[in-house]
Amino acid sequence: MSDFAVIDDGPNRYATGLLVPDERPRVFKRYAESAFPILEWDVIKKLATSDSRSMGRKRFGASWIRNQGSRGSCNGYAGAKCLERARVLRGLDHTPLSVEGLYAQINDGRDRGSGLQEGMEALVRNGVPPESMVPHEEYLWRRISQEAKDACSRFKAQEPLGVDTWQELCSGLALGFVGVVAVHASNRWSRLDSNGVAGESHGVGNHSVIVDDVVYIDGEPFVDDPNSWGTNWGWEGRAYLNWDLHFRKTINYHDFYLIPTTGDDPKEQNAPLPDGQQDDTPPESDVLIEMETSQGCGWCRKWKQDELPKARQLGWVIQEKPPTGGVPKFTIRVGGMSHVFARGYQSVQTMKNVIATMRR
Repeated sequence: MSDFAVIDDGPNRYATGLLVPDERPRVFKRYAESAFPILEWDVIKKLATSDSRSMGRKRFGASWIRNQGSRGSCNGYAGAKCLERARVLRGLDHTPLSVEGLYAQINDGRDRGSGLQEGMEALVRNGVPPESMVPHEEYLWRRISQEAKDACSRFKAQEPLGVDTWQELCSGLALGFVGVVAVHASNRWSRLDSNGVAGESHGVGNHSVIVDDVVYIDGEPFVDDPNSWGTNWGWEGRAYLNWDLHFRKTINYHDFYLIPTTGDDPKEQNAPLPDGQQDDTPPESDVLIEMETSQGCGWCRKWKQDELPKARQLGWVIQEKPPTGGVPKFTIRVGGMSHVFARGYQSVQTMKNVIATMRR
């Protein structure tokens, strides 16, 4: 079902483009079924309000905002720019990614919007090319260069997680993930209050947006949305959103998702910094990582190659144990506390987020 809309806001006109499925899909692994914790609200608040936190508009300023123009490409913008942020948060070089390069893969050859599910599946399966390789507002895959198509495989998402509740969404954002959600854009939604909160708006969901932080306003949690309507909209292109004001109906139609980590870029140096070029993170010698890996597991070998050196640079003690399955498994111990972290490939950056939570 299409709920493609154009929002008239005085001199400005804004396109949406999120298609509404006949019934809500559940194609992604669920956050609640993953090994990532559903944090208590007091822990979410501590992480969100920490003075050292660098997420959302503090890290991804106005230069990261884009404008989808007249195209129904909001889902391309949300998916590609969510992946772009997730790569930077993982520690990879910042490469602006093409929203048109994603939208053209999932719009069936016409500018009539796309679905949340199709966008995420394309990010995992095919990837998305750099922004510099695809003209702005292009929407036909056949007109995109072969060079751009070949470059897609360098920039992929990995193991997205579907979220079903407000607490799950805020937990993932507090841990340093980024995500994509659906809102019902309207003239009312575009009117921000004095705190920068978008106007209350409910519907089936006609617009796909990124969320890249959780913040607290007057004691209540909100998520930070860098919209795809340029910096003249909202607060330099952004607005704060809340479950009761914006998501409690759209979640019934769309599968919101988080991107915990990304694939490697085979043309980028994914190894840790050379000796003498480490960051200023102090050693954490009280961290013990019990690691179960299998010799025949490709993801295990990849983790040892890419992430193990980073963990050792941080002063973590790594203890390898006999494998109990064909995927990596980790137990994190900090100062006598323990936490079974996850099965599967997990970045050191994500582990650092969990360790920060354990320390509080």
